[in-house]
Amino acid sequence: MEEELFGRRIRPHDRHQFEMKLDYLFQRKQKGYQYLIEAFFFIPTSLDLHPDNYGHSDFYKDVQNYIRFKTPTMTFEYLVDPEAKDSPLYRMNEKLGELLKKPEKKLQQKFLYEAKLLACIFRSTFRENIELILGEINRLKKLEDP
Repeated sequence: MEEELFGRRIRPHDRHQFEMKLDYLFQRKQKGYQYLIEAFFFIPTSLDLHPDNYGHSDFYKDVQNYIRFKTPTMTFEYLVDPEAKDSPLYRMNEKLGELLKKPEKKLQQKFLYEAKLLACIFRSTFRENIELILGEINRLKKLEDP
């Protein structure tokens, strides 16, 4: 099953704001991405918003953009596989060899980045596995209960 190229969710953030999340499928082999997003907001007239009291520049000034990359999905087996070049553990091992030869700040930062990525992937994979186990336990409990 192919993953959708584009996903979206809109939900209230708090009493005064809403949050719109957009997900894009990232293809490593394709260089240069460009997306055009058109959004239409229908504001109740009771709010009395119009260009004289809330102009375009005010609106765009109030918009906050955040970019966050989704944590890569890897099994524990793949994560610790010494041949898995996509695994941060593999790249950390390479960087460690370089660091021992030449302890430069830039190499230290790359090593730290890979260590943080490893921790994020481990946490995400651990959480997904726990959810699967708990789901299976609940399913088995339902089978036992008359």
